[in-house]
Amino acid sequence: MDPKQIVFALVLLGGAFWFLTTSEKTPIDETAGLTTADSARGITFGGPIQLGASPMGNAQHDPNDDVQRHARTAQRGWQVDGYAAIGAQDQIFHVADIVTGIPPYDQREGARARDLYPLPAPRDCAFRAPRTGEKLVNVNIESADGPKTGIHIFSEAALIGRTHSWIERTLHANDGAMADLADFRIDGALRELNVVLTDSSAPLYLVLQSMGGRVLWNLHPADGVQIAHIAVISGGSSAINPPEDGTFEIEMINARAAACAAIPMQKPRDHWGFIAQQSTLSLNVEDELKRAHASYQRYNDFFAPRFGQPAEQDAIGGTSQSFVLVGDPPAEGAAKPVFRAASGARLYATDDAYLFNAPDDERDAFVASQQLALAQMALGADLANLIPAPIETPELALAANGAPAPAQIPAEAAQ
Repeated sequence: MDPKQIVFALVLLGGAFWFLTTSEKTPIDETAGLTTADSARGITFGGPIQLGASPMGNAQHDPNDDVQRHARTAQRGWQVDGYAAIGAQDQIFHVADIVTGIPPYDQREGARARDLYPLPAPRDCAFRAPRTGEKLVNVNIESADGPKTGIHIFSEAALIGRTHSWIERTLHANDGAMADLADFRIDGALRELNVVLTDSSAPLYLVLQSMGGRVLWNLHPADGVQIAHIAVISGGSSAINPPEDGTFEIEMINARAAACAAIPMQKPRDHWGFIAQQSTLSLNVEDELKRAHASYQRYNDFFAPRFGQPAEQDAIGGTSQSFVLVGDPPAEGAAKPVFRAASGARLYATDDAYLFNAPDDERDAFVASQQLALAQMALGADLANLIPAPIETPELALAANGAPAPAQIPAEAAQ
């Protein structure tokens, strides 16, 4: 294939990617975060944090352990490790004090569901409004930091985007070899985000929001907790593991795929790292803050009319965590909610193009076949066209046949 044709095919593939990701959607600020060199370096703030596996089983924490050491302020809010949970008013709790029966971390990795059902998004993103007597629970996080599950969900746009990157890398390779497709495999694995529910004061209308996608909302209600309704709003693919008893409806949207410009955003707060530490950062904090407020306001314009309150009101959550507590911690000696594992459970997911609840090797083989098919659609059946043969000049042809190549004219003689 002529190089110009390859470039044109890339433009078409890129156009398809653009269409799938932007068609009939209101433009949105997808990150509203730091875009400076400080962000690229991944700076963090606060003291040391012990990151790692969550507690095993019913293990109790050391009573002398300061729970605050498991949380620190990051660029956009609290970052809490797997030994602690964040609750109302940014309170931090030991996980072992609020839930029991947590399996070891490695047993939760790669979890696969018994059943996985996609749920169509509500028309026009019109969620059912909270009713009189229901209590709105406003959980708003940036990302989940629990174990990676074996459930992978991603859109067709994401598949096209990764394939496009693979083709571009091959075209720009210096060694003339085709790039390894495995390096451009989509990792759509959902991460576990555990919501421990102890508030039994009223039927709960749960609004579970995440700026990023790839979140598996894992609900752990205490005895006496009643769920009235669940609304899931995510900036990407997500799934939920709800209790199997009770009567409630679940509504879910992948806001990047829905035409509602509803990427969840938190309202900037003084403890955010880039605000609290602005004197030490090489960035224009005022501009960053304006962007963050504008992104929040766009989301609030979506949230407030649908749920009857501002998006920041009574919000629970930080930038990165694996446990959230809704309600008060159980009293000493009282029964705790029992951890509900996602493995073997019935889960519900956003209605994206690709949902996998299968071993990794099966998923990888299928995704690779889809990517190859996309590349062939753009470039033709013979992918060797990606690496065209060297252009043979007359001089090279003569040399290859054993004939002497023409003498080179000295530069000074040619002038």
